[in-house]
Amino acid sequence: MGAKPWMHGQVTKVSDGDTFHFMVGGKRQRVRLYGIDCPESNQDFGDEATRAVDSLIMGKEVKIQLINTDRYQRLVGDVWVNDSLNLNAWLIANGYAWWYKQYGKDRPEWEKLEAQARRQKLGLWSQNDPTPPWEWRKMKRANSAKKKKSSKKSPAGGKKGKKNEINEISEIFELFEELLAILTQIWTAIKSLVAQILS
Repeated sequence: MGAKPWMHGQVTKVSDGDTFHFMVGGKRQRVRLYGIDCPESNQDFGDEATRAVDSLIMGKEVKIQLINTDRYQRLVGDVWVNDSLNLNAWLIANGYAWWYKQYGKDRPEWEKLEAQARRQKLGLWSQNDPTPPWEWRKMKRANSAKKKKSSKKSPAGGKKGKKNEINEISEIFELFEELLAILTQIWTAIKSLVAQILS
């Protein structure tokens, strides 16, 4: 850990519980907290996690020990507030985040912090069975894919529906024509009958 580079900067925006922006060397950078995953904004406790982080770091100078850069070009690392508070660990310990085992396997001590928060029913653990954000994102992607599939099918389905409507209207007109022909025949027969009676 000691070999990892450090960066200092002032926080300018908190996007959600595990992502924020800060200024370093006159340049704005996006930061993703390493090894944790907070509830998404639309999930239960997503807003609470965002507010907790905002109250701790917004407008303040923080230190980041860099781990890597992710596929979204965000800096990923451990964030320290006042040189004493590890924000990543604090969020787990207070029930605002999961230990993100997939990306933070080297922090088994955070698993203990999560287990303790669970036992104490802190934050998101006050719910019976909270959905991990990575599962929530997976479900959202699946639903989005289903919607795209159905929207691709709908134009064809719409044309089919219009064809059906046209066919139904044509059938009604045909029935109307047949009815008209029958009424004409009846009227002709009545006229003929009246003519015979009068003669």
